[in-house]
Amino acid sequence: MIVLADEDFDFTHVVLMRERGVDVITIAELGLASQQYDDEDVLRTATKQGRAVVTFNRVHFRQLHDVFPEHAGIILCKRNTPQKMLVDKIVTLVETVPDARGRLFRIIQDPNNQRRTPKK
Repeated sequence: MIVLADEDFDFTHVVLMRERGVDVITIAELGLASQQYDDEDVLRTATKQGRAVVTFNRVHFRQLHDVFPEHAGIILCKRNTPQKMLVDKIVTLVETVPDARGRLFRIIQDPNNQRRTPKK
């Protein structure tokens, strides 16, 4: 699976994914950042390139999954997921799912591994 990082996806995550061998390009690298390029356009661009979109914009891309089921894949992430855990899960997904066409993936923090601050 190859990936397109949405404009809201942190570039530090992109760098770490690349270091782990993921073929990922960003909207900014395509010259499309800050051009009022809406989520539908992002999904269409990714689909034309055969790339799954990785994003923190869970609400809009979840809706787009239903409207445009012929996409090349959507990976929804949560901002509060620790960076290493997030990148590890994305890399594992990319390595184990060669064809993400029409599929929606949610990268979530494992509730058994969450650090919780004890209540006083």
